[in-house]
Amino acid sequence: MARSKLFRFFPIPKYIVMPSFGLEISERTVKYVEMRETDQGLIVENYGLEHLPVGAVGKGMVLESDKLVSVLELMRKTKKIESVRISIPEEQVYTFQTEIEVISGVDIRDSILLIIEGFIPVPAESVEFDYDIVNVNGNKVTIQVAAAEQKVIDGYVEACNMAGIEVVSCEYECQALARAVTKPKDNSVIYIVDIGHASTTASIVQDGMIVSASTINRGGEEVTVAVANALGIDPKTAEKIKHTIGMNATGEYSKMPGILSTAYIPLFDEIIKQYNAWLSYIHERTGLYRPIESIQIVGTEALTPGFLDLFQSTFHKPVVLADVWARIEVISTQVPRIHFDDSVIYGTAIGLALGAYEV
Repeated sequence: MARSKLFRFFPIPKYIVMPSFGLEISERTVKYVEMRETDQGLIVENYGLEHLPVGAVGKGMVLESDKLVSVLELMRKTKKIESVRISIPEEQVYTFQTEIEVISGVDIRDSILLIIEGFIPVPAESVEFDYDIVNVNGNKVTIQVAAAEQKVIDGYVEACNMAGIEVVSCEYECQALARAVTKPKDNSVIYIVDIGHASTTASIVQDGMIVSASTINRGGEEVTVAVANALGIDPKTAEKIKHTIGMNATGEYSKMPGILSTAYIPLFDEIIKQYNAWLSYIHERTGLYRPIESIQIVGTEALTPGFLDLFQSTFHKPVVLADVWARIEVISTQVPRIHFDDSVIYGTAIGLALGAYEV
């Protein structure tokens, strides 16, 4: 299957910018990963996260830019960040798949522009988009399109620029994560579940490209609140207990397994629902798509003791932590200097930084 360029809103220079910073801006934090090419191979030179003030970002959009700019400006000064590759949250990206007829002398992008308003709820002139070629059958081409409103993109870009940081590229966050967890020319089918603080992204990757993605408006926060209410403690303490004790609780917190088992049910149900929807979708399109081969989890929630076993027992499918170093392992001889637990949190930022080293 042929592929177009990845979902980018700005052209990436043909030369490699050193170092390469991947920056993931979410509702709660700004995560960054700095990669640098050395004589010994590609290395992770720096990584970390900064917490955002409440109200800075919400529903995938920059709401109060001054709050975001202040955090980014401090990062620029302390981390010496000059340019970054940033992601656009899935909840602000419209995706659709369609078949178009290739006409001699007509660019595929121009053909998409003629039909795009039939698939998205906003005017064509208000969005930036890119596409992947899923299948070619004679002069018929099946394409996967991802689009985002210009005002959403501008919100992130302008905040970076106001902080004195140049934006080298913008990319669909699911595609950045897919780059991190798949090796070059990997033709497997993966269900990637990225569980965040307020929401969860579930995406299907086939042949290295995103063929389906959706946002689930449930995340770790609601589980933390359930723990806090059940134990009569504050949310901050509840989150700490959840991530350190989890399903392994005894003694004072012996109720934790039962509390978590109940609290996770709504999230698990939504994740499974998306999985089953994909199975139904591909059943009607035999030959174009293949069944999911592995279910991989990223995000802080996956590190809760007993989480994977609990999810697997509910799902009745093998579930594993995603290997966010899958691609870097084939282009570098160096072992990344990030603890494994941390790496599961930085999947998208790692994928963004790797955008400078396409192989």
